Amino acid sequence: MPNTSSLTTRMAQLRRNYTGETLSAVLPAIRDYLVDLTADDRTHLLETLKGRTTDPLPQHLRSTLIPAASSPAQLHLEASVLDALSRAAITQPQVVWMVRPRTNEIALHPHHEALAALLRELLPREADDGLHGIAGLRARVHRRHVELYLLDSVPTATVLLPAVSYRRWSTALDKFEPATNLLRWMGNDPTPLRPVELELTHPKPHAAAASAILRRIGLFPTPPEVTTSADHPGVLALDWHDGPSTARVALDLLDDIAGLPATAACVHPGGTTHLSLNAAGARLLLRGPDLGTADDTSKEPPVPSDQTFTASAAQYCPDPEGQNLPKAEPSVRAATCTREPASQ
Repeated sequence: MPNTSSLTTRMAQLRRNYTGETLSAVLPAIRDYLVDLTADDRTHLLETLKGRTTDPLPQHLRSTLIPAASSPAQLHLEASVLDALSRAAITQPQVVWMVRPRTNEIALHPHHEALAALLRELLPREADDGLHGIAGLRARVHRRHVELYLLDSVPTATVLLPAVSYRRWSTALDKFEPATNLLRWMGNDPTPLRPVELELTHPKPHAAAASAILRRIGLFPTPPEVTTSADHPGVLALDWHDGPSTARVALDLLDDIAGLPATAACVHPGGTTHLSLNAAGARLLLRGPDLGTADDTSKEPPVPSDQTFTASAAQYCPDPEGQNLPKAEPSVRAATCTREPASQ
């Protein structure tokens, strides 16, 4: 019988690394999760956490620590929220300090000073140059939190903003909302969908991958730059300039318990290349500070800031002659690696 206390603590800390949650917030959820598992399941989890086995985990063990969104509407909303976080981080790098993912919703805990910047990117508003924000998003303001939801979604796609009072909400809106905005929040009775919102509602082939990243946003010190293109559906590029190396983030996304079911496609470092992971029905293109940026190829690459894992993508991607992957990285060693240009 595994040490339940040890397993609970290890699982809680693992989830915290991805979500930023406090220990007191995450421990009850972990205990509720573990109580329904068999002794064999708990043993398998503990052996995996300790690195004593490379046997793949059953799906029911992989998908519960950080649950996936359970509906297409929720996936769509969370993909849009990830875009909004990326835009808000341009003016306010520290946007959220914690997320709490559940199957039917996600809670974002924004930094106090970032609320206005975040709402500016989330809430829809009509302007001369078109619609800004998330089409169809509406708000219900409660006594101690705000509920953002997609109008007419079934089941209702929801994002919660805990610890946001009516006064804090109103103060944030006053910083950016023009009085002429026809979609301005006027109370909890929602404004019907405007024609411009209907025109901009379209599928997001990368939604599942984007949602998975949002639910693991704690891997990044600030929200990464998010790039998608209608010309390349199902491709999601993430660029970040500080914090962990590309390799560190890739390994975390391939984690046996908290990561995404994925195969890795590695590229050689360079000004126009990313590390590519095929995950959640999409292709993630990752580029951290160790790979530099597309317009910075003439400069020396910065030293990776991750002190516990300083390997770069090149160190675990095989070269054309078949260089072996490091023995210490079973999750990456088991992945399928190919070379691909980031622009494809």
